[in-house]
Amino acid sequence: RLKFLSFDVVSMYPSISEILLKNALQWASQLTKVSKQDMETIMGCKTSLLFDYDKNVWKKKGTQDFDITMGAYDGGECCDICVLYLLSQLQHLNINIGAYKDDWLAVSSQTSRCTERTRQELDKIFRDNGLTLDFVAINKKIVNFLDITLNLETGLFQPYMKENNQIFYVHSKSNHPPIILKNLPKNIENRLSKVSANEEIFTTAIPPYQAALEASGFKHKLKFDPNARDKPPRTKTRNRKVTWFNPPFSK
Repeated sequence: RLKFLSFDVVSMYPSISEILLKNALQWASQLTKVSKQDMETIMGCKTSLLFDYDKNVWKKKGTQDFDITMGAYDGGECCDICVLYLLSQLQHLNINIGAYKDDWLAVSSQTSRCTERTRQELDKIFRDNGLTLDFVAINKKIVNFLDITLNLETGLFQPYMKENNQIFYVHSKSNHPPIILKNLPKNIENRLSKVSANEEIFTTAIPPYQAALEASGFKHKLKFDPNARDKPPRTKTRNRKVTWFNPPFSK
């Protein structure tokens, strides 16, 4: 009886309002220490200005300069805290739900009618927070989520790539640190192994990735690693008392 419910948040980063971020930070302060200075610093960093090559200022729509910028660590962290805040508002719904940024996925055992009511309630909760939803799948047994296809009928999963998507990798002779070039094929192999339920699915999925590797000058042959999902993720420790400067790499 399990079925998928999948949806995207439309233009999530630019749609995060000042009110939503403040509410998310106030909610977070109930779970961990968030000082008044932290609040002021985070909110103060959301005044963003954009200039073109001729030093002309790009005027934003509306009257506020508040913006959650994409592509930087700060913007990603602010998006994450808003996602956690939104998840906290969905705990009463009879579904198992999770999210990665603007991509959301839930599994439900409800009837079709109950699932529709849940969809309406989801839509209302997000609208109350100034966000719009685009529902991708409702009451589906098979769904594409990020780079993986999930199948509740078979219990299997496999790599997913959008139709007409072209794969390009950094060339093996490019001006990149040797460690990056050395690990690139293994990282691809590791990810494809993780999102393949078995070796047969892996073998069927790899041809376009193998072709892209070879086109970039790599001779590595992709092989299925059955232990890829058992390897613990690497943890990074941030020592904020030391500031390092890494000059741009060049051969």
